[in-house]
Amino acid sequence: MKQLSGIKLLANISLFLLSIILIISAGSNILAYSKTSHVKVENIKVQTIWLKTRVEGFVLFDMKPALSQMDGVLEPVIEEGVFVAKNEVIGRIKDKETVVNLLSPGKGILQWARYKNYDFNLPADLNNNSINKNEFDAIYPGEFIHKGEVAATIIPNEFAYLYLENINIPENINTLYFSQFQNNTLIKGNIVFRGDKFVACKVYDYLEYILNENIFLVQYTNTNGIIISDKDIVQKDGKTGIYVLSRGKVQFMEAHIYRDAEKVVAEISDTLNAITIVRTPRIVSEEEVINETRK
Repeated sequence: MKQLSGIKLLANISLFLLSIILIISAGSNILAYSKTSHVKVENIKVQTIWLKTRVEGFVLFDMKPALSQMDGVLEPVIEEGVFVAKNEVIGRIKDKETVVNLLSPGKGILQWARYKNYDFNLPADLNNNSINKNEFDAIYPGEFIHKGEVAATIIPNEFAYLYLENINIPENINTLYFSQFQNNTLIKGNIVFRGDKFVACKVYDYLEYILNENIFLVQYTNTNGIIISDKDIVQKDGKTGIYVLSRGKVQFMEAHIYRDAEKVVAEISDTLNAITIVRTPRIVSEEEVINETRK
């Protein structure tokens, strides 16, 4: 009986030790899985990405003022932002029993505003016109207007100029694009004048979007690459780049990093159609084999 009890005790001890080994082994597997399940990778298509810079500036245009023919209260007939024809009735000036029509001095976009005049050292085609900066005093319905005062402004819709401050554009680039407007409209501007850290662009389309803007998102160059975050960037041996997954192994890829007004971009060779980037570079090391990955 004692011998059987000893065998039973030994069997129980063996089972206990085996259980401990299985728990440790299972725990090790859980820890390993926990680590690898937090490794995030993402396959991203390499594409052409425009780089944007935020620039201060203003609109220059050849305005035509509509002058009041007498003292009186202004009553607009047409809302601002609407295209009007020359000599079209845009409003009325009333003084007691007298009513005078306010006519448009030309065709263009109606603005119920007085614009301030400025002088600039700009090319001849600008200086030959009545160039104005888009700083203005709004004019409201019911406002009293004196004879000879500006009651409204007509902006010809053929073209306008954008004057951009503190920007250096390479000499080989003659076209800029502006992109912060309604419906993601991309407005094209041709550079007509360059000065010391400023340029003037001639713009033909969507002038109603830019009339009273003072901040512009300008894009004039692009690169092949992918959009990343700061957390994706890796520093290695004095080089900057990202970690990518190649054949299951983590590899360092040197890359030029661009930071523009909206995003961070890693430049990637145009010979690659797509790359698999390691989104969690801080928890892996180069040459590490990644068996379990999740996006």
